[in-house]
Amino acid sequence: MITVPESLRVRLLRTEDAAKDWINDFPDLADQYLARWHGQVDGPVVAGATAVVIPVRTPVGAAVVKISYPHPSTADEHKALRAWDGDGAVRLFDADPEGHALLLERLAGRELAAPVDEAIAIGGQLSARLAVPAPPDVKRLADTVSEWEQQIRDDHHQAGDPLPARTVDAAVETVRGLGHDDTQTMLHGDLHSKNILHSDRGWIAIDPQGVAGTAAFDALTMCSDRPPEPHSGVDLVREMSHRVEIFSEAAGVDAALSRRCVQARAVTGLLWDLARGDVGRSANFDVRRQLSEGFLG
Repeated sequence: MITVPESLRVRLLRTEDAAKDWINDFPDLADQYLARWHGQVDGPVVAGATAVVIPVRTPVGAAVVKISYPHPSTADEHKALRAWDGDGAVRLFDADPEGHALLLERLAGRELAAPVDEAIAIGGQLSARLAVPAPPDVKRLADTVSEWEQQIRDDHHQAGDPLPARTVDAAVETVRGLGHDDTQTMLHGDLHSKNILHSDRGWIAIDPQGVAGTAAFDALTMCSDRPPEPHSGVDLVREMSHRVEIFSEAAGVDAALSRRCVQARAVTGLLWDLARGDVGRSANFDVRRQLSEGFLG
């Protein structure tokens, strides 16, 4: 019987009200998709941030069955993967969108662990490669801004208004500006070194969000990998500015827009943690705190 690994189970029960039913039903779900795709378990089952990944042998060869907890962030992953068709991203063999389940090629390549500047350049180049015309039914980043702005406002209030008004207002201004962005190409949406693997096709992305919009959105996640140690003597804001320049040039996006996206997403993540009392569990809390203020300009 395949069950949800403990790390994911704990995370979901802490943050998702409906998680208990999904966790209890998961063994049947796993059996259902193994039967559907004629999969034989072929290695240890692992958990990602929101999904269970089961390595299998199938008629198409070595693959993985990925079953995600139902959430808007995973709903359109299959659309992005179909748009890329293995060019710069993991190959999709089949999908059941209603069940948030995918049959994907199995990758044995290493994670992106190059020196920081090189890794960021690789991420930027991959962002440019993934910027293919978006299918008409893919969600646009511009369509999410009303909900995004409301989340910022609600979380700021829930957390007790911990940030200066100018910091929150700057983030909201950027979010509203993205509502007018007419970029019609695909965006990964959560690009960072752990979502970039090496294969015989070069560096490729996994776990996309399935959204169309400017690659500047991914500047925060790509550039905040391996931040300077708190007592290293490195100025975090200056270092992040340097990284954003590298990413923006490689991705072919405006560095000023990337900076604004970094600030807006830093504020968003910071307030999310503060509103939910997750500060102690957040590895990047201090990074986001400094960027919320330091990237105001």
